[in-house]
Amino acid sequence: MSQTPIPVPAANLTKSPVNVRTRSDADADAELEASILAHGLIQNLVGVPVSRKKGHYRITAGGRRLDAVHRL
Repeated sequence: MSQTPIPVPAANLTKSPVNVRTRSDADADAELEASILAHGLIQNLVGVPVSRKKGHYRITAGGRRLDAVHRL
């Protein structure tokens, strides 16, 4: 089943505690930021709605990309 992407402001997105990635690499993160700055976010983030906070989502897949977007 395919879901239609929902545009959500980055300020309304937080990384979910169930996000798989637990380590980071500063060089790879810098490369990712440069790529997002040059090309935009190419791969969608996957999230679930936050109960009691309409329009807010927790990102379960794409936490590293979300962190890069927040730094930019």
